[in-house]
Amino acid sequence: MSAPDVVLDLYPGLVPAGGIGRYVRDVAAALRDRPDAPPHRFAVPRELRDVARARYRAEECLELPFDSRVMRLAGVVSAQLGIAFDAWFGSPAVFHAPMGAGPLMSGARTIASVHDLTFLQHPEWHPARTVFLLQRTVPVVARRATRVLCHSDWVRREVQAAFDIPEERFVVIPPPVGQNHDDAVGVEARPSGRVRHEQ
Repeated sequence: MSAPDVVLDLYPGLVPAGGIGRYVRDVAAALRDRPDAPPHRFAVPRELRDVARARYRAEECLELPFDSRVMRLAGVVSAQLGIAFDAWFGSPAVFHAPMGAGPLMSGARTIASVHDLTFLQHPEWHPARTVFLLQRTVPVVARRATRVLCHSDWVRREVQAAFDIPEERFVVIPPPVGQNHDDAVGVEARPSGRVRHEQ
């Protein structure tokens, strides 16, 4: 198979990861369903192959020969030592790191999503291993990324100030409602929501 145009790190979309997981599933759905989407693969760590196979076509999955712990370690080693890992991911043209944790790439353009800086500002809100990973990777990966994706101008300003990244490298895209949104629920909830907020 030829090198994909885009590789998306699918890990956060396969585990309970809150808003980041939902974001990754929405990006995967767009790549899968849009007729104008570029050739792509979803990077899947070894222990989540069965989960990915149940949700995505086999040809979409880039099944990695290692588990997510090795992937996190690779991100830290990559950021701290400047080692690129393009070959592990099929040498894509674009690598999307939806947690902003890398690893670094040398030939691929990297899109690093930075959802917030709570791992720096409020590390007590996260598991210790998440803090360890993000504090050691996100600043380096974001500075080296071709584009840094944020969900709001507030986060963009915080990231820009914290990591000294030129403004032109940022793209701000508010999070979508989501692929599984059911507007009927919203329609039914409007009257009770209006009453609650008018009191």
